[in-house]
Amino acid sequence: MNTQTKKGLLAVVIMGVIVFIFATYSLISSLNLTKNGIVTDAKIVNVISKIEHGKGGSFMTYTPVFLFTDNDGISHQATSSIFDYTEDIVGSTVKVAYDKQNPLNVEVVSSTSTLIIICYSFSIFLFLCIFIIYRRSVISRPISS
Repeated sequence: MNTQTKKGLLAVVIMGVIVFIFATYSLISSLNLTKNGIVTDAKIVNVISKIEHGKGGSFMTYTPVFLFTDNDGISHQATSSIFDYTEDIVGSTVKVAYDKQNPLNVEVVSSTSTLIIICYSFSIFLFLCIFIIYRRSVISRPISS
């Protein structure tokens, strides 16, 4: 394996590790809020749509805006920190968990984030590609006598 290939593999490994760490942090934060937060019903009052542009083309992402009342009877309107690729229905009710110290920190209880799943899948894909490339380079290496 030449030096340029090794540098390319190292860059892909670093990118995969960064994406994996981001996905793990997001998952742990979401699970902690769901476990330790206060669960209540929230009404989706708006959905913010955004066009994302990438190499594969453009696609829409959607971020729900929730309205809920905390345990002290105070109403809060909060935007989800995680976007999704499916549009939620305005007016529908969902279970959310919110942080008592920061009620604007809200997560939907019943769903696993699409972003987290995509990040984990991408990381696994990168690691598999690196493994396959490495195995092929080791197998195709001539045996010196």
